[in-house]
Amino acid sequence: MGGLGKTTLAKMVYKNIEIMRHFKCVAWAYISEQCNTREVLEGILIKLLSLSNKERKAIGKLKHDELVKKLHQVQSEKKCLVILDDIWKDADWDSLSAGFPNSTEVGSKILLTTRNKNVAKHVDQQRVLYKLRHLIAKKSWELFVKKTYMRRKEVTGFTLSTEMIELGKAMVKHCGGVPLAIVVLGGLLTAKDKLVEWKKVSKNISYDLGKGKSQGGIPITDILALSYQDLPYHLKACFFYLSHLPEDYVIRTKKLIQMWMAEGIVLPSSIPTQVGEVEEEQCWMLE
Repeated sequence: MGGLGKTTLAKMVYKNIEIMRHFKCVAWAYISEQCNTREVLEGILIKLLSLSNKERKAIGKLKHDELVKKLHQVQSEKKCLVILDDIWKDADWDSLSAGFPNSTEVGSKILLTTRNKNVAKHVDQQRVLYKLRHLIAKKSWELFVKKTYMRRKEVTGFTLSTEMIELGKAMVKHCGGVPLAIVVLGGLLTAKDKLVEWKKVSKNISYDLGKGKSQGGIPITDILALSYQDLPYHLKACFFYLSHLPEDYVIRTKKLIQMWMAEGIVLPSSIPTQVGEVEEEQCWMLE
């Protein structure tokens, strides 16, 4: 299921210093439900070769067979790590597989994440399969505390009261050990210092999310919806604007702010200087 931490774990591998030293080239590709084969293969090749804008345009003019051959060749000659995140269907891998050698003398590797273990089997019968589990109660609470409380304690000296702890544990139980649900809940409560505010959130969770959903935790979409409902009005408009953009689209922070301003969703005076002057390479990923 979504939210167990597949992408998070893959990112830890991808950004690990020892991994980066071991492989000469690394590339990350988001696949998701709508797989654009050409776009994915081009993106991987560009990242593996660290191409200039001029070279990227040349890659864009390659025929499909030429693109596949080039990508296959790079992984055969250089020790590469390619991470394919969130493959949904066997057909998605079938459309991409020609660009990846079955084995290489240089030691290139593929790491993929998927919600369907049959997809992993389809990719490689000899694969090493790591299945993520739901967090146990102790680990769920530790994650919640880390997200909700630890930073504030260091900065402001804020502490959780006995009543808050009781409410927190009850709310975390509704998350069913799903890390994303716990993190979102923790983020929802991060700015709430009063017991009455925690009681209000707890009441909403018990009423909206607890009805008939005691087994396996609540659906991720429900707790995300609860988090959205708690947003101030102006931030809801900012969030809704993201629906104009495609799934897994890399969002340039500066460009997004400019689009918000052009639509009149935010005013220039409401953008902090350090955000308004954000560098172009900084970006968000809409998942």
